Amino acid sequence: MKIKSFIKILVITLSVFLFACSNETESSDYPEEVTKDMYELCLVTHRYGYCKCYVDNWQKNIPYDRHVILKPKIDEGKLDDPEILELLLDIDKNCKRLPTSEQGW
Repeated sequence: MKIKSFIKILVITLSVFLFACSNETESSDYPEEVTKDMYELCLVTHRYGYCKCYVDNWQKNIPYDRHVILKPKIDEGKLDDPEILELLLDIDKNCKRLPTSEQGW
C-alpha cells in the first residue's frame, strides 16, 4: 500500500515538474505586453489567423532586442534595412496563404 502511494506521489511530482519546465521552454523573449500590442495592432486590419502567423514568425526570426530598435523605424515608415524588409515581405506572403475564415479558419 505504501509503495502505491509513493508511486502516485512520484508520478504527480514528475508531472508537475515536467509541466513547469515545458512552460519555460515555450515562452518567448518578448514580454507579454509587447506580444499583446502586436496582436492588437495587427487585428485592426487583418484576421486572427494571419496575425497569429505574422506575430509568431516575427518573434521567431527577430530577437526582442532587435525588435526594440526596429519598431520606431517601422512605425515611422523609415525602415531601410533590406534584409528586414525582405523578411517582412516573406512573412506577409506566407501568412496570406493561410485559409480565410470562409474556408474554415
